[in-house]
Amino acid sequence: MDSIPKKEHEDEEELEVAAVNIKQGDHVDVKALLSSKARDFLVTSKGGKIVPISGLDGKFVIVCCFLLPIDMDTIEISICHAIEALYSELSLNGIADNVKLVIVAKIAPGFSNADFDSFFSRLSVNCLAIPFSDSKSRDKICKSFGLRTAESSSGVVPCLVVHPNGKALQYDPFFLYDYGAKSFPFTKEHVDNIRRQDDIIKKRLRSTDSPIFLEELLQCGSLSRIASEYDYIPTSDLKDTVVALYLCYDESFMGKLQDIHQKCFDEGFKFEIVLVPLPFYRHYETPSFHDRMKQLAMKHTRSSTWWTFPFDDKIYRTLWRLFSCEMEDQLIVLPHGQCLGDLWGKDIATFYGMNAYPFTRDVIISQNVNELRSFTLQQLLGNTLMSDLQNKNVMNVLLYLDYPTFDHKGGYLYNTLKQEYQGIKDKYEGSEVIFVSLEPESENSRMSEMKWPILPPEMFESVIKHIFPDYFVHPTLVAFGRDGKILSRSAQYRLPVSTSSASLFDDTLASEIETEIKWKIK
Repeated sequence: MDSIPKKEHEDEEELEVAAVNIKQGDHVDVKALLSSKARDFLVTSKGGKIVPISGLDGKFVIVCCFLLPIDMDTIEISICHAIEALYSELSLNGIADNVKLVIVAKIAPGFSNADFDSFFSRLSVNCLAIPFSDSKSRDKICKSFGLRTAESSSGVVPCLVVHPNGKALQYDPFFLYDYGAKSFPFTKEHVDNIRRQDDIIKKRLRSTDSPIFLEELLQCGSLSRIASEYDYIPTSDLKDTVVALYLCYDESFMGKLQDIHQKCFDEGFKFEIVLVPLPFYRHYETPSFHDRMKQLAMKHTRSSTWWTFPFDDKIYRTLWRLFSCEMEDQLIVLPHGQCLGDLWGKDIATFYGMNAYPFTRDVIISQNVNELRSFTLQQLLGNTLMSDLQNKNVMNVLLYLDYPTFDHKGGYLYNTLKQEYQGIKDKYEGSEVIFVSLEPESENSRMSEMKWPILPPEMFESVIKHIFPDYFVHPTLVAFGRDGKILSRSAQYRLPVSTSSASLFDDTLASEIETEIKWKIK
């Protein structure tokens, strides 16, 4: 590529050029950074044509540094793809000429001009570059960006974006990696706005008031079968059906998902899958990766009925970013009818199987809440203790499960409850604490200290079975409402009562179970 003769005074033994310290928000004289006393031009990556440095005036300038040669199975290749996708999208929007890309390539010891030319020949965009002959300028810029050796680069491609007014807007490549062309015009305010929009989308996934359906999320009017592009359906037709986006990073979940899909079909459950191959991490050839995932899926009979849509870097990259698919496959269940969607589809399906259809946490929460509320306080306490409470007009009950072996910090829960007991009695009329020893065979001075009613030993196993059906047994404070149904298994988090804005007898059971689900599957 580089046909510019090397100046005689450019001696390799010359003292190293001083690096420039650049931070986001600084003013950068990008022309001075990219030129030298002996050179006031750049060269094009295709054909080595000389371009005056003044051509950067009034442009957004992106400067990316690469250490060559690049292994094809690295994140650097993904940055190359992001750069190509950026220029392709900007060209479609007619604004590519407002953005100038300058590649600064540092050659590792033992490599040559041929490696320099080979790198640029693989890029589909005609960018600008520091000439190969000007090694001092290339080394200065790479040093300024912290790229010195393969060991110091740590897989991060330094990437500086300079506004036409000279302000450094971005200083790492991940704005390109995460947002692609959507990042233009590259300002912090613009990127922050995208993040806010992302948060709204994720919230709408879990909303019945303003759900986000498939057509809006994919910005695609129709889907086609992976087995035949001529068998298609309007995207809007699926909004009342259970649809899952299979975001395929490495196909590790494909076999499991194929089995789940077959079981849904066999049992008459509606379950449509949209295959979205995500070639953004260590996959350079986007079309071939997309086609390979389709071919893999079609090897399974039921999977040939999965849906897909043409590759769109902006949409695919948005899905990849939104749903954190950087290192693994994900299954995103979308809202349908009056049902919520779920980010945890893969983990829910893997951990709970068909019992969790349509593979959202709400199914598991509902099942657990119904199970926990299928019994009453009287069934737990027995007739004798329950009669004693009724005679004392007790309406709100806190079941304190005492477990000294696991009550860390010197009996923190017990001591807190002891200090708060009178405040609880004052604040909640007709309330009482019942002591349940989870170590009934051990001596426990706490049982008699506070004079709390004590659960009869014969009721112990029933309490454990019902309150902890599939969860780790631990010291806790269980709240029951006036109807005798359980309201919370973690009421202790609303102590002390004098400072908490929440009531000890708030119904928080569903949110507690959701937290337990996350703890189990993540």
